[in-house]
Amino acid sequence: MQVSMIIVTSTRSPNPRIRAFCNDLAASLPGGLRINRGKKSLKELALKAYQLKASTVIIVGASKGGNPGRMTFLKVYKGKYFFYPMILSLVGVKLTREMEECSRPNKVKGAIVTTLNIYSEEVKEFANNLADAMELYYVEIDAFSEISKFRSPFNVVIFVEEAYGRVKSVIKFFNPLNLKPSGPKLMVDKVVYRAISIER
Repeated sequence: MQVSMIIVTSTRSPNPRIRAFCNDLAASLPGGLRINRGKKSLKELALKAYQLKASTVIIVGASKGGNPGRMTFLKVYKGKYFFYPMILSLVGVKLTREMEECSRPNKVKGAIVTTLNIYSEEVKEFANNLADAMELYYVEIDAFSEISKFRSPFNVVIFVEEAYGRVKSVIKFFNPLNLKPSGPKLMVDKVVYRAISIER
């Protein structure tokens, strides 16, 4: 089971919706903690993460319209830090508070990333890399109802759903005890796999 903390933060000067999304996302991840970016450089952010024993920092950036529009994953280890070579482009998010019915555990003890094995190789590759970026387990299933079998030791299932049109895939959080939403919904229109340079 996962033991490492996952930090969620933003680029500098986030607007209220990005702050709300970061809070929501952090509350939906095992060991999730949202911290203010402030004026921290990436080096200072990595040092803060290392001090908190976090190996992953999710950084949320804004779209042109001010909504959450970009996510990157900073990996932190002793003496080094680098970006995981994957950038998510978002076209929209839905916060947990905006959903009619949700069931988030008081404390997320463990999470697993899953998707259907009938989905395209592109979606399965994305789901696998998403799990790798956050150091979570990954598995493919035959039907959505199978997520209930992950109720122990996981109390959150991150389901990557294939979509069509402008939105290519949707990241959803579920409580495996009752199959109800347990976190925000992220609409992904593009996934770019490339190295990201570190600012000095």
